[in-house]
Amino acid sequence: MAGGDYLVIDHNSVVAQVAAPQDTEITRLGQQLNKTYVGYGAQGAASTARQAEEDKKAAAAAPRPSSPGRVSKSAKQYDNSGWDLVDGVGRGGVKLEAMGDDQLAGRDARDERAAEEGLRRPEAKEREQIQQKIQTLSTERNKFWRRSRRRAPPRPPPRWTPR
Repeated sequence: MAGGDYLVIDHNSVVAQVAAPQDTEITRLGQQLNKTYVGYGAQGAASTARQAEEDKKAAAAAPRPSSPGRVSKSAKQYDNSGWDLVDGVGRGGVKLEAMGDDQLAGRDARDERAAEEGLRRPEAKEREQIQQKIQTLSTERNKFWRRSRRRAPPRPPPRWTPR
């Protein structure tokens, strides 16, 4: 009645995955990135475990490395300041001097307070370097993907029937 068109999307179709040479390195860097998370508070240990479990599920669901997921973790918008000391202190929302020793998730409180300088934490510096490498590889991967799409044979237009 409104003059619109109708298009059927086959939800059972398999999305083609293009393997890029950067995928293996992005996966390796993603695993290193996970080691830079420093849990704190009541959610620290549980959130760290949950993040590791989600990464395992993503890896098992995709036959190839899940580069888009790894790339999203390297973005500036990815924020775990509610349970990660590096994000919490680095973004200014967490003050270690206000925390009780029991909130540091079994870590040596003196060591954590000595490393309070947010972005001077060794995990923060390492995380920033890894994130930059992942972003660079992601840009290269996207270029590779666009080039491979140009070489691919054209797809037939979708079959649809106006009502």
